[in-house]
Amino acid sequence: MATERDTEDFDIAEAHHHFATELYNMVWDMLDRTQRDRVQDELMIHAAHAAAFHWSQVGEPEHLQRSQWQLTRVYLMVGEKAQALHYARRCFEITQEQRLGDFDLAFALEAMARANAMSGNRLEFEQYYVLANKAADQIVDENDKNLFLAELENGSWFGMK
Repeated sequence: MATERDTEDFDIAEAHHHFATELYNMVWDMLDRTQRDRVQDELMIHAAHAAAFHWSQVGEPEHLQRSQWQLTRVYLMVGEKAQALHYARRCFEITQEQRLGDFDLAFALEAMARANAMSGNRLEFEQYYVLANKAADQIVDENDKNLFLAELENGSWFGMK
């Protein structure tokens, strides 16, 4: 049982931030692996959800949106169409609600395009893919733009592109 002395230096907001950051980065490392087994896929899913939870406690709108984008990517990587589309939509909703632009808008559109491609929704894929390319032109920072364009060219488009 914890005593007041045990918890007096404990800051819950700092703990949420720490775990959000660590888990988000852990998921990135797992996404970058060329091979994962089912156990590693499950761990990646759990870590992505945990990161999203911690960001929901202390994050800014960008953190919430980006955690939904990461969940989209995780579910795309493990082949879960319905979940990927769900989190892509949630990412896009947050982007619109919070009026996020630039880098975040481009990635939300990419998530919608890719999740719709995986789901076999050609019209939606085409619509969001065109919008993602247009959004790339609006990214101010050249490094961010190059990062986005590289992501747009990489990964599977499930035979849609």
